[in-house]
Amino acid sequence: MEYQLKRLTPHSVALHFALAVVAVSLFLLLFTALLVSFTSGGIGALENSSLGVISITMPLVYFVLSYVLMFIAVLIYNLIAKKTGGIKIVLQSVEAPPATSLKTNSSD
Repeated sequence: MEYQLKRLTPHSVALHFALAVVAVSLFLLLFTALLVSFTSGGIGALENSSLGVISITMPLVYFVLSYVLMFIAVLIYNLIAKKTGGIKIVLQSVEAPPATSLKTNSSD
């Protein structure tokens, strides 16, 4: 089955994209904090550095920026899709697996 993606909701796409960016940035910041703590003489080095402030503010900055940029990108896509018909996607239906019974055989 062939379909066309004619319109996206900007808020939904932007929110999900921004949350994914924050999840990745939190992972990277955790990795960076561990790397700095091992190479700079332990956790005490983190307390004296600005890494703590960056660890809190950067995911928020990433969230806001990625939300705004993706929101704008979806608005642009929606304008283009009006002229071009949108992205074509092909979907295939898949049969659901048969339902299994939870009955137990009491004769055993």
